[in-house]
Amino acid sequence: MTAAIQELSSVLIREYWNRGSIAPHPGVPTGDASDRKYVLAEDFVALRFYAYIRYVVSELRNLLFFLALSFSLLFLSLHVYCFRADQGIDFCFIVLLLAMGGGIVWVLLQMERDALLSRLEGTEAGVLGKNFYFNLIKYGLVPLATVLGSQIPSVSNFLLTKLQPALEAFR
Repeated sequence: MTAAIQELSSVLIREYWNRGSIAPHPGVPTGDASDRKYVLAEDFVALRFYAYIRYVVSELRNLLFFLALSFSLLFLSLHVYCFRADQGIDFCFIVLLLAMGGGIVWVLLQMERDALLSRLEGTEAGVLGKNFYFNLIKYGLVPLATVLGSQIPSVSNFLLTKLQPALEAFR
């Protein structure tokens, strides 16, 4: 597969891309029937890159899930034991939450505004869609609820009353 893509890429560079023509969007008919083989070759080469992009995005999704869950579990594990520097630990975790949250928001924002990823997803480039906000909620709700629950007693009581049936099921 790699050899075929390398060969097609070199043929496309020599014979088609150097002419300065732009590949049409899907569904747009080409003006020249002789370019059809080049368009199909471009699609074949693009499939390999599409698979790679999908793999990287799925790995990024796994890393974001790990960050959210590990942050919450580390925060909870440090609050199970009585440390003398409890306020210092809370301050460090709030700073860590803000730094990680800012980085995650920046990465998701850049992914949402990227023209190639938007075209692959079928969304408009440069516009923040509902996926961006859904991802923010999906990856940021658990760490934010963990920090808020530890700092604000009413939030902690609310979360515990909602989670109490699930905790009872584990007994």
